[in-house]
Amino acid sequence: MKNPLFILTGKTFWLPVLLAVCAVCATAGTEENSPILEYFDEASEIEIIDSEGFAVRELYPGMNIGKGDSIITGASSVEIRLPGSKGIVKIAGKSQFRIDGVEDVHGFTNTELFLASGKIRVIKFPASRSAYTVGTPSALLTVHEPSDFGVSVIEGALESAAILEGAALFAKNTGESIGLEKGRTADIYAPVFLPFTLSAQRKEEFFFDMNFVQLNVEEIARASSALPAEEEEESESFFSSLLNPRPASAEKDKTASGLTFHLGLRLSMLLVDRKNYGLAAAMPSLEYKGFGAGLYLPLVFPKKDNPWDYDWDFGTNRERHPERSEREKDLARDLSLKLGFLEYGEPGDVFFLRAGSIHNLTLGRGLLVSRYSNDADFPLLPRTGARIGVDGGEAGFDVFLTDIAQPDIFGGRVFIREKFLIAFEAGFSAAADRKPRRDLPAHSAQAGAVDPTLMGISADLSAGLVDTEEASFALFAEGGALIPWLQDTTLFTGPAGSRVYEKGFITEVFYDRSRSEKFANYGISAGIQGNIAALHYTLEYRRSQGIFRHGYFGPLYHRLRSTEIDRLELWLTDPASPEFAVTTTGVYAELGVRLPRKLRIIAGYYAAFEKNRSAYSASSFDTLELELALDKNLIPLPVLENLFASLSYNRQMFAHALRRKDGENFRLIDERTLITAQAGLSLTRNLDLLLGLTTMTRKTPDGRAVYGKSGLPEWDRVVSMETRVRL
Repeated sequence: MKNPLFILTGKTFWLPVLLAVCAVCATAGTEENSPILEYFDEASEIEIIDSEGFAVRELYPGMNIGKGDSIITGASSVEIRLPGSKGIVKIAGKSQFRIDGVEDVHGFTNTELFLASGKIRVIKFPASRSAYTVGTPSALLTVHEPSDFGVSVIEGALESAAILEGAALFAKNTGESIGLEKGRTADIYAPVFLPFTLSAQRKEEFFFDMNFVQLNVEEIARASSALPAEEEEESESFFSSLLNPRPASAEKDKTASGLTFHLGLRLSMLLVDRKNYGLAAAMPSLEYKGFGAGLYLPLVFPKKDNPWDYDWDFGTNRERHPERSEREKDLARDLSLKLGFLEYGEPGDVFFLRAGSIHNLTLGRGLLVSRYSNDADFPLLPRTGARIGVDGGEAGFDVFLTDIAQPDIFGGRVFIREKFLIAFEAGFSAAADRKPRRDLPAHSAQAGAVDPTLMGISADLSAGLVDTEEASFALFAEGGALIPWLQDTTLFTGPAGSRVYEKGFITEVFYDRSRSEKFANYGISAGIQGNIAALHYTLEYRRSQGIFRHGYFGPLYHRLRSTEIDRLELWLTDPASPEFAVTTTGVYAELGVRLPRKLRIIAGYYAAFEKNRSAYSASSFDTLELELALDKNLIPLPVLENLFASLSYNRQMFAHALRRKDGENFRLIDERTLITAQAGLSLTRNLDLLLGLTTMTRKTPDGRAVYGKSGLPEWDRVVSMETRVRL
C-alpha cells in the first residue's frame, strides 16, 4: 500500500488542484460577465425567479443575476448592468423579463435577453466583438453595434422595437426580417411589417418613464473603450450583411407571402331623433408590404326613409337621378363610400398616404386649419377623403381633400426646416371651399347661387429652444388672411346696395390701399408650447379682424360653411358696415397630461374679447375644448382592466350660453357643439362591446341637411350600442 503522503504529493495531487483552479477561473469568468442588479424602486414590487423556479428571497443592489433568472416587476422599475458586454438595461414596471445568458466564446460576447411582456430599454456601449439578442414571444431583435433601443410587448397585440441610436435586425419567428436604423421603429402586429419613422409622439410614448435613475449613462459611456478601427469595419461589414440577407435568407422570405387578411364586423343599434336604426357593416382589409386597404360595406335597416347616405344602386336609379351627369356623380360617390381606408405610412414618414377618414387635421400652428375632421357626422354624413405627404427632413408637403366624390374642400402646406444653433421650421398653408352652400336644402333660394370660393392662406414659423426626453419648449407664430376667388365676374346684392367683382382673387377682402384701415379679415397668433415630463402646455395670443377667425377650417366648419359664405357676401356688398370693424383678441390656454397607453386628459379654453372702435367687450366666440382617453390595463381589477373610454368635446360660444337670459336654460350641447363619448369593454382579444353618444347633423330622407331658425343645421343626439368583432 502506498504511503498516503505520496498520494497527496505525487502526480495525483495535481488533478484535484487543476480541477479547483479551473472551477475558480470559470466562476471568476461567470461573475465577471454576470449581470448586476444596480437599482430598483421598491423590493416588494419586484420578484426574481432563478433558473430552477425558486424565488430569490433577499434582493439588494449589487447582487448578481444568473443565467435563466427571470425578473417580474410590479409598480417598480429595475436597472441592470451587463458588464461583460458593456451594456445597461432598464425594465419598466409590469414587465416579465429573463436573462438567457451572457456567454464569452473565443473573445466574442453574446448577450441573450428575453421579454415576455412589458417594456425594456437597452444601451449597448462599444465592446470588442459583442452582440445582443432580445427575444419576444414571436420575434427576435439582433444588435451588433453600439446602440440605444427599446422593446415593448403586449401579449397578442404588440411586439415592437424602436432605435434611438445605432441599428438592428428585427425578425419574425416566421423568418421575415427587416433592418432598423436610428430613428426607426416597427411592430410585428402592425398592418405592415416595415420600418416607420420614430416621430416625436411615438418616441414619447415608447420611451415614457424609461430614463435611467441610478446608472449614469454618460459616465459608463466614457469608461467604455472604443473598438479598434479594423474591428469597427468588420462589425459594420457583418451588420451590413444582416441588413442585406444572402440568397438563402431571400429564399426563406419568399415562403411567407407578406400578405395578411383581416375581417372586421360591426353590429350597431342607434337611436337617432327618437327612431331606432340598425347598422351592420363588414370591413374586410388587406395588408401587403407597407400598404393597407379595406372596404366599408354597410347595411342600414329599416331601409326606407333612413337618414344615411348609403345606397347600392351605383348610379343605376334613373328615377332618383334622371340626368346622366347625376348618375355618374352617384356612381362615384357610392364607390368612394365603400372604401374604408387606403394607407401607407403615417405623418412624419418620408412618404405617407391616407384615404378614408381625415381626423383632427391641423396645418402649421392651426391658424387656418385646426383639428379639422371630415368624419364629424359619421355615419349619417359619410365622406371619403384623401391625404398625401412627404417629409424629407429638410423640406416636405402635406395636402388633403375632404371628399373624393365631391371635391369641395381641399388644402395643403409646404415647409422647410433649418438648424442654426436652434431648429427652425417655416411653412406656408392654403385651404379652400369651392361649394360652401352644397349642404343647403334644394328649395333654398341660395342653393343654386354661384358661390365664391372661400379661400385662406397663412404662413407659420416655429423655433425649438429645448428638446429633450424630459422637457421641450418652443416658440411659434403664424399669420393668415382670407382671399376669396371668383370663377366669373359676379354681381353681389345686399342691404347696402350692389357691387360687381371681377373674375379672380378678390384681394381687397384682405388689402385695399384706399381704405383707412388697409388690412382686413386677417388673423395672427403667437405663443409657446412644450412639455415637462407628461405635462403638456400651450399658451397662445390670438388676434383676428372682420370675418376671419382662428381655426377657420375647424371642427365645426361643415356645419358653419353656409353661414360663413353669407358673412362674406355681406362684407362684399358693404365692407364699411360697423359689424365688420370688430377686432377680436384673446388668449388660448391648454394644459394636459399624457401617459402613453394609460391616460390622456387635455383641457383648453379660448377667452376672447371684441374691440369695436375703442370699446372692449366679451366676445361670444370663445371656445371650450376637452379630451379624455382611458386605455385598457389602467385599472388593475379583473373586470375593469379591459375597460376603455374616450370623450371629445368642442363647444363654441360657451360663455354666451352661460349668460343666457329670459329664462333660457344653459345647454351643454347645441348646434355649435361637437361631442363624442364612448365607453367599451374588451371581452376577448377579438370582441369588444361599446356604448357611445355623439351629435350629428339632422338630415331629410333625400339626404339634405335640415336648417333651423338660427341659420345653422339642426342636430341630433345619437346613442349607439355596438359590437365589434375582429377575425
